[in-house]
Amino acid sequence: MPIGNGRLDVHWIGSSNWSQPSLAISSLSLDILCRALLAHATQKTALTIVGAYDEFLSVLGSSADRGQLQKLDASTATSDDLFLRMRKLSHKYNAGLEELFFDSKEFALLTRKYGVF
Repeated sequence: MPIGNGRLDVHWIGSSNWSQPSLAISSLSLDILCRALLAHATQKTALTIVGAYDEFLSVLGSSADRGQLQKLDASTATSDDLFLRMRKLSHKYNAGLEELFFDSKEFALLTRKYGVF
């Protein structure tokens, strides 16, 4: 049985016990995020999230950068420029998600009601 507003293909599966449902979402997580950004986010928020994600993947796509990150240990990570760049990107991505979930009128209401803290 489809649920939601028709923007996502979400179905309840499993037992008919509605107190412990399972969800099957037939889209990739990134697709779902992008649909949410298009429908509910400001351009600034969308660019923050997608830009940080794209740059993060770009670094991971470089074998030299991956090798540099793999060689780090806890004692040297905080003095490594690439690690600090990746950390900054993760904080930027997180800030964008916070904007989406707490500053978007529709998502703020859903976050308040269904968010798990």
